[in-house]
Amino acid sequence: MRGEGLIKKAVEWVYKRFETGSGAMILITSITGMALSTIAQTAAIILNKKYTDSQKAFMIPQELTDGLINICSMFLITKPIQKLSAKLVKTGKFATKEILEYLKRTDMVKNVGDKEFDIGKNIRKTISNIEKSDIFVKSSDIEKAKMLIEHRNVLDNYEIYSDSISALATTTGAVLSTALIAPVVRNSVASRYQKLNINKVAQYQDKNPYTQNGKLTI
Repeated sequence: MRGEGLIKKAVEWVYKRFETGSGAMILITSITGMALSTIAQTAAIILNKKYTDSQKAFMIPQELTDGLINICSMFLITKPIQKLSAKLVKTGKFATKEILEYLKRTDMVKNVGDKEFDIGKNIRKTISNIEKSDIFVKSSDIEKAKMLIEHRNVLDNYEIYSDSISALATTTGAVLSTALIAPVVRNSVASRYQKLNINKVAQYQDKNPYTQNGKLTI
């Protein structure tokens, strides 16, 4: 029962923080998956008895480096795309037809594109002002609901739209990272690492003239 309670608390914690944060959830799970995959593959190399110590000495750093490049690339490419898309949605540069019509009705459309403009913040402020008004306080529950329904519906739709754009931005960043950026960086690093190893072998053979291809010659 105690274990079930801990699992329930963990699920509730995740839900509260990511119920409207699909983009963040996708990014975190992707990076976690990459990290676990790197650890698993590195462990497999360490435990594989078919590889010699010299092979492991080469393969383990390479595997860890590839994993680090994947993770860094994912974060560094995806995070700026997330921030840019969030800013475009927040300022109204990206908006649904319903949201734009609401902004026109409430005279907020003139602020669209302003870097300080925040649609969600302004809708919440509007709701708060209505709830503080004398008319609202003196109204019946049905009348109160009518006063707020439009603003709350638009706010709900705005948050859903913002979350979907965040998820799309994260997915786009992940695709760019894994399909384009990370492979290029990995190949560049691998090429340099290979040249470095070749130079080390050449230097070793120069210092040991009685060796050829790593074997003693007479």
